[in-house]
Amino acid sequence: MQLVQTLLGLYPFAPAKLLALVRPRLPAWLGAVTLRRVRVGDAVVSLRFERAGDGTTAHEVIEQRGDLRVVSLPPPDDVEGDRESWRERLVKWGLEHAPGRLARAAQIALGDVGGSS
Repeated sequence: MQLVQTLLGLYPFAPAKLLALVRPRLPAWLGAVTLRRVRVGDAVVSLRFERAGDGTTAHEVIEQRGDLRVVSLPPPDDVEGDRESWRERLVKWGLEHAPGRLARAAQIALGDVGGSS
């Protein structure tokens, strides 16, 4: 299971109702793979991954039940991306989409007084 998680870059964050895909990769000998009924919190999702000729791997959500967001993120050491790391973007997204006053309090504590709540 850990090999599949590593190859496909699966990072589930159940409290945020989020499944992050960080640079999924399939080996040259494996053109496609389908994961069925992956549970993240209360949600269940099925995903299909396909390897392109250039070595990149694309994904498609083929089935989903429950509230879950599947997002693609660059790797943490992505030097071609912008200066904001994927972790910073994930935290920012979580703060923007988390319900309740706790998220707003965290935004204020982190200095985002004019935040988007």
